[in-house]
Amino acid sequence: MTISFRFVALVLAVVLTVVLAQPARAEALEPTTIMLIAGVAVAIVLVIAVVIIANLYEHQQGQSAYEQQQAQSVLLIARAEPAQAP
Repeated sequence: MTISFRFVALVLAVVLTVVLAQPARAEALEPTTIMLIAGVAVAIVLVIAVVIIANLYEHQQGQSAYEQQQAQSVLLIARAEPAQAP
């Protein structure tokens, strides 16, 4: 997957801005419809935030595991005993 999360977030922000900048006529929307739209928008933003945070956490964990693996391999090399002559 080559599409980055930043690009997806940017596209979503632009679409939401365009939708909010050009709303339908005020008398055409009932208060419950406005509340529903606002609730859905908040839910979408929360889901995107959770996905981004989870991705960052997973990335940090991956780097930490890699660093631990590298440290262990260096430790094993340092503990290698020299070969004894016969």
